[in-house]
Amino acid sequence: MNELLLVPDDVLFFRDGRPMTGSLSGHGARLPEPHVLSGALHVACHRAFQDDPDAGHRHRFRRRGTRQAAPESNRGERFGALTNAGPFPVKRSEDSEPIWYFPIPSDLTAKTLTPGLLPMRPEELLGESSLPEKLWPLANQFPPSKVEMPQWLSKEGFESYLRAESAQDAFLTTGEVFTAEATMGIGMDPETGATRDGAFFTKSQLRFHRDFCLGTYASLPAGKNSEGDLLSRLFPSAGRISLGGESRVCSVDRREPEEISFPQGPKFAGNYVKWVLLSPAIFPHLPAENSRTSSHPGGWLPSWINEETFAVEMLDGPGRRKAERLNLKPGQPIRARLVAARIAHGLPVTGWTLGREERSAGARSTLLGVPAGSVYYFEAENESEAQKLADALNWHGPLGENSGTRIVNRRSALMGEKGYGIGVCGSWQPAKSSTDVG
Repeated sequence: MNELLLVPDDVLFFRDGRPMTGSLSGHGARLPEPHVLSGALHVACHRAFQDDPDAGHRHRFRRRGTRQAAPESNRGERFGALTNAGPFPVKRSEDSEPIWYFPIPSDLTAKTLTPGLLPMRPEELLGESSLPEKLWPLANQFPPSKVEMPQWLSKEGFESYLRAESAQDAFLTTGEVFTAEATMGIGMDPETGATRDGAFFTKSQLRFHRDFCLGTYASLPAGKNSEGDLLSRLFPSAGRISLGGESRVCSVDRREPEEISFPQGPKFAGNYVKWVLLSPAIFPHLPAENSRTSSHPGGWLPSWINEETFAVEMLDGPGRRKAERLNLKPGQPIRARLVAARIAHGLPVTGWTLGREERSAGARSTLLGVPAGSVYYFEAENESEAQKLADALNWHGPLGENSGTRIVNRRSALMGEKGYGIGVCGSWQPAKSSTDVG
């Protein structure tokens, strides 16, 4: 994949779907969600290759709720084969390699790589629990503290955390990445193009510090009549891209690395697996239709987890139909179940589309995603099943010679190609009953 470093030329503004009236500032001083960057890359490709109709593969979407393809009259979306992952904060230096940072895992409650929260078996709980019968409560390993926690963890620090090791200078606060700036604005009337009387609003925007930028990985096949990657034509070695609101611009440095700078999970030596999200994930409500005999609530619960038993409903290989098509051996069920989860809060995911037709244009439905840094805890039947589960959840897939060279698994039910559902696995051990339950 192409590694893209986006250096802001000015302040950036990434508002969400909440209104910007009264004292609300639009929550714009924050890093964008992955689909925002995906949309910016799509727009850049449409502008650069508008006179080349054969550039990029077209993706023909299926009809919702059916296995039927779209009609032949629908040629599909241009550049629909675009995939990306990110963005994440990156610290650049002239005399060393860039340092990538990722959202801190939510089970870290102190400025140490030792988890402060661990699941506890229900039978060892001293009091009552309001959780479902098959879920374990989380126990706090450290006394309460008012010390402000950092928000980011370096790649090396993340890998040390997954291996239960220590690391130096692994943490980073958001204030070290960018500074939030507040300013005033005047509302515009979309029909007349003039200002509206009394339509003042406040907004917050972000200004990156000198050594920091946004880092992402992206790939886009050039098309059936050409070879290579289209992004290498869009950004031969450098370029510019409009990102976020108010037509803000970033300079782009592109290179083709041998390995993706995401933390990799270690080899397992037990039957307890935890999956940490590097990017948000979306698990929508699934009604009881088609191949599903019962509905699935979605929300915080992954779509591949049984609602009643919390058993993992994934295979360690291709499904039956894909295996028949590729002449492979079909995968077998992974014998593991979800026992606990640490999720701070829901993440509203919104958007806007121009649409192919006027009736399809407008605001997209608001989705509630699982934020990056959330942790899911699993118990497998044995060490072999734990390794199978880790291979199915790790973004890099099974550990091997080519591990880390491409993104294999995106475990979000929606918008995985836009960078959602990227995670990495580590091991854990149940807490003892001598700790406090959180």
